[in-house]
Amino acid sequence: MRLTISIAVPVVGTIFAATPALAQAVQTDAPTYEVGERVIVSFSGCPGSGTDWVGIYPASQQQNQGSTYWRYCQGGQTPGTTGPASGSLTFLPFSLPPGAWQVRLFFNNTYTLRAVTNFSIISRAAAPTPPPPPQANLTVMSFNIWVSGSNVPNGLTHAVNAVRETGADIVGFQECSAAAVAQILSQFHADPLYAAAGGVGNGDSAVVSRWGIETSHTGAGLRGVGARVRLPSGEAVRFFSCHLTPYPYGPYSIRDGRGVAATLADEQATRVVDITSMMSQLTEPAGNEPWLTTFIVGDFNCPSHLDWTDANRSQNYGQVVLWPVTRILSDAGYLDTYRQVHPDPVAGRGLTWTSGAPRDNLDHNDVHDRIDMIHFRPRTNLTLQAVQAYTLDRQPWPSDHRAMVASLNLGVPCAADFNHDCSVNSQDFFDFLAAFFTGCG
Repeated sequence: MRLTISIAVPVVGTIFAATPALAQAVQTDAPTYEVGERVIVSFSGCPGSGTDWVGIYPASQQQNQGSTYWRYCQGGQTPGTTGPASGSLTFLPFSLPPGAWQVRLFFNNTYTLRAVTNFSIISRAAAPTPPPPPQANLTVMSFNIWVSGSNVPNGLTHAVNAVRETGADIVGFQECSAAAVAQILSQFHADPLYAAAGGVGNGDSAVVSRWGIETSHTGAGLRGVGARVRLPSGEAVRFFSCHLTPYPYGPYSIRDGRGVAATLADEQATRVVDITSMMSQLTEPAGNEPWLTTFIVGDFNCPSHLDWTDANRSQNYGQVVLWPVTRILSDAGYLDTYRQVHPDPVAGRGLTWTSGAPRDNLDHNDVHDRIDMIHFRPRTNLTLQAVQAYTLDRQPWPSDHRAMVASLNLGVPCAADFNHDCSVNSQDFFDFLAAFFTGCG
């Protein structure tokens, strides 16, 4: 229940007698928020001094000095000669751990409390423990394990247990060294479900399949690795795990006022180079069988253009951004499993960055987004539909990312079986790239 107080309130030994004529009040637009959601604070009854301000505090904190967030009522942290008597402030980013919090209203650069309201932060972005059972015949996973699980005690064991609980058939790991791949496989082999597991790594990306690896695709300087996996049905799929350039990180740039145009120029110089190099060298050449069903999963270190939409701009600094990496994948025929299952970016944000480092240990200046994704492109005449998709974390958790899990129904192969007669023409991809960059000017 929302609580707004505008009566005498004792604060740190100071008694404030409310002035009825001002009717000072403060409230939030909801009583409860997920970690990473924006919070809109409404206030009224201010004298309009230009130094009236709002602070965000843990509910348990008695002192009014040292707020977690604060802003003057006119916005920002620069005092004014005058300010609004009433209005609203949007607090974003809002990277607070789960718990009880308060909004407190003050006047004239003082710590004398004028009004307070309570709200709570919860973490419901991830699947419950244990995760739900697979709802289809192929379950895949993308999992950044945070420097090979080394930042959390027994991190690799926790990572393996998380995979086993999902029943994932194929996993793309990131921040996963060759030594970590070997240790993961050693632990998997003790489980009958994963007794035949095989894996391949390149740089800090890896692919592990419980059915083993038929062939691998690697390349010098590429930020990813691929594998050909034969499913029990006899169908073959290609599975690529990538870890794209982390910095400069676009949402941070927009948060810090760099602007959309400059931020997109950074994307072109970094992650667009990464993904187009990967696709042109690994996923599309005829020798790498582009006609097969293909998955591209990973830590893309950028959001999706499907998430920074007009409907969701209040979560994204008021911006609509056509993030180019996911546009390239979409225009090349790849589908986003999470957005297939959860098409509304407001109702289903699917946040993967960040679960905390370690879990729930959050930097209050961080930006929360969906940057770990599973994309797929079915081969011609093959029915493939994502029917389940969720993010995953728990305690203990070996990563500063949530994992992404998706289950897909693999349908009936086309009559031409595994040959070019039901293929995607790889030349179409290169024609598409030429058109894409021409259109970008």
